[in-house]
Amino acid sequence: MNKKVVIHIIRSVKKTSMPWNDLYATSRKLYPGISYYPICISKLLKSPEIVMTNCQSSKRKFIDSGLFNVFYLFFNLSLRLKNRNLIWHIHNPSLSLLGPFIRIFFRNSRIIFNLHNKYQGFNYYQKYILKYSLPFFHKVIGVSKYIIKNSPNYDHTNKYKFIRNGIYSKYLNKKYPINSISSINRENTIVVVARLVKQKNLEFLLKVFANLKYSGKIFIYGSGVLENKLKEISEELKIRNQVNFMGIVKREIILRKMSESSIYISTSLWEGIGVANLEAAAQGCYPFLSNIGPHNEIANLIGLNTYNLDSVEEWSLAIDKWIKENDEYKTNKIKKISTATRQIFDIDNSVKKYFEEYSDI
Repeated sequence: MNKKVVIHIIRSVKKTSMPWNDLYATSRKLYPGISYYPICISKLLKSPEIVMTNCQSSKRKFIDSGLFNVFYLFFNLSLRLKNRNLIWHIHNPSLSLLGPFIRIFFRNSRIIFNLHNKYQGFNYYQKYILKYSLPFFHKVIGVSKYIIKNSPNYDHTNKYKFIRNGIYSKYLNKKYPINSISSINRENTIVVVARLVKQKNLEFLLKVFANLKYSGKIFIYGSGVLENKLKEISEELKIRNQVNFMGIVKREIILRKMSESSIYISTSLWEGIGVANLEAAAQGCYPFLSNIGPHNEIANLIGLNTYNLDSVEEWSLAIDKWIKENDEYKTNKIKKISTATRQIFDIDNSVKKYFEEYSDI
């Protein structure tokens, strides 16, 4: 395995980059030397250069390149790393078109494609190129069982696998020990972590919040094109003073807020699996999740319920009921959920499974 090197191919490097960055960062710690600089392709034309930027809570060095410049870069890397077996790990459906090119010109290389979201949620262009690029990949890995089973051309062969996203359980156990988790003294607040886009179904969420009897405030972390519209809706629902749009902040700020708050909500229409969902559960911030495949997968594993997206009333009744439960019951419940989440979704275990797939191809 020491002769293999993994090159992650991504679409963007941002402060909020999570699944691919968590995989890359943890791989470097557990398996030093296996990961080369990620290649970010966000433009059509741009000469490749090594760039350093903030990504989550760390500095991340990567190669920034244009799509049409990347072909020269690939040849250059294949010569520079000629004594290593290259594994190209593609993380974005728009970049799946690189699969056929790599397969044809770098025959000794191997290609893994990661499905981070539901195929049915991709746009037409992404669906088209992904569907016709799939035969060129050696492995297709979904971030949840539901995602991979609903991928195009799915079969039960060894080519299609799922490896669930993970969280930094060791860090959480050290910074926020399980025995410190309690319902007592938690704020009567709701946390939401989401891009402000259609997929996250935040208009429905605001209607749920407006229908609650006992809630305090809601804190929405994230940015997106719907921010102004959501602010207008919160005005119309007469809850604007209770709704706090927090924008993009460091991950540790969100983890701390989750550890202090009572409730987390995700009303997504579709998902991959949602790292923030897992972090909330791990922090004792009780999750209320929409009844979609990946959320049901989480719920079945850690002991939650999910809720239909055609009933505001169902959500508001369940949330109000939770708020009014006694602290002893809630403390026992969130400790149990937190323990299960940290054990089942430990990022180290996820990375070890990826390492097994790298070794297998």
